[in-house]
Amino acid sequence: MIDNIKDFIDSIKHNPRIVTFDEAATKQAIILPILQCLGWNTHNIEEVMPESPVENRRVDYSLHAGSRLVLVEVKKTGEDIEKFEKQLLEYSFLRGSEFSILTNGVIWCFYLPMKRGVWENRKFESIDLIHQDSLYASQRLADLLSKSDLQNGNSSKKAEDIYRKKIILESLPIVWNNMIKLPSTKFNELISEMTELACGYRAENFEISDFLSTHEEQLLVRPNEQKQLRKRRKRESSGPSAPIMVAVNIPCVLDGIAGEYLKQSKQSAKSSADLAVYFHPEYLLEMTVRKTNSSNVDQIEFIATSKQFVYAFEAYCKIKKLKNPYKNAYIFGTRVNKELNMLSENHWTIMSKSNIAPYFKRLRGEAYWKFVKTK
Repeated sequence: MIDNIKDFIDSIKHNPRIVTFDEAATKQAIILPILQCLGWNTHNIEEVMPESPVENRRVDYSLHAGSRLVLVEVKKTGEDIEKFEKQLLEYSFLRGSEFSILTNGVIWCFYLPMKRGVWENRKFESIDLIHQDSLYASQRLADLLSKSDLQNGNSSKKAEDIYRKKIILESLPIVWNNMIKLPSTKFNELISEMTELACGYRAENFEISDFLSTHEEQLLVRPNEQKQLRKRRKRESSGPSAPIMVAVNIPCVLDGIAGEYLKQSKQSAKSSADLAVYFHPEYLLEMTVRKTNSSNVDQIEFIATSKQFVYAFEAYCKIKKLKNPYKNAYIFGTRVNKELNMLSENHWTIMSKSNIAPYFKRLRGEAYWKFVKTK
C-alpha cells in the first residue's frame, strides 16, 4: 500500500498541470486514486458515497468503514482551504462524524470535530503532498485514512494520540504561566525543599513570591512566541524558514529557477542533440534549452499558464526564504506588463502570437506565457 501511494504522490509532484485543476479534476485525478491506494472501493457507494447529503446540503464524499464515518470536503488545487473549515464543521455536526478531512488534493487537513475549543484547534494533522517527503506523506495518509485502519479503530487511536500531544504542547505554557503568577502551596513547598537541598536552608513563601515577582518577565512563556518557535523549529527540520523582505522581480526569479533546473537530469524521452528538456519536482514547470544557430549559445524557454508560474514562483520564494509578491494570476499578469523593461535588461523576451495580447497564446480560457532567454 505504502509503495503505491508513494508512487502516486511522486507522479503528482512531476505533473506541471496540477496547479490548474478545478474541483472536478482534483477529485478525479487526485482524490479518488489516493482513496483507491488506501484500500477504498471507489465504485461502491456503500463505501465511498459522492455528494453525500447533509440535510439540505451535500459533502463531497462520505467514507463508510463498518460503523465509522469520515467526511471529505474537496476544493480545487491551489485553493486556500482554511476558509472552509467552518463549513466542514457544520457538516460533521449534522452527520455525527468524529473524523473529517478538508483537502485541495495537495494539502490534506485532518480534524476531530467533536473536540472542545475553537474550530482551528481541532485540526490535528496537515499533510502536504508536494513539499513533504513522499514516503512520510504516504505513511501518514495510510495511518489515518486507510480503510483497514479505520475499520479496526487504529486510525482513531493514532488521531487521538496526535491530537493529545498537540493539545498538551499548547496547554503547558498556560499552565506554567499560571504557576508563576499564582503559585500553589505544593509549588512553593517543592521550591522550598529544593532550596534546602541546594544550600541547607528552606525558602519562606514570601521569599519565593519576591523571587518570582522579580523574575516574572524571564520566567513567563509567551504563547505566541512559543508558536513561532515551534514553527521555526519545524521549518528548520523540514525545509525553508520564514520569508524575508528582499526585492523580487520576474527576471530574478526566472533566472533563479532556470539555474535550479540546470542542476536536474535531462528528460531523455524529450531531449535530443539540439534540444534538452528539464523538469524540477519543486516548481512543476518544463524548461527547454535549445541550441541556436551558434553552437556556443543556448536559448532557455519556459511556457506555462499564469497559475503555473504563480505556483513555481511561490515554491521558489519559499525555498529561498523570499517574500513572494506574485500571489495570484491577476497580479502576475499585471506585474509582467510593469516589468517589461526589467525583463529586457536581463535578456528575457516575452513571445506572443498576437500583436495585441502580451501572452503567447490562450487555450481553453487560460493565458499561456512564453519567456525566452538567450545566454
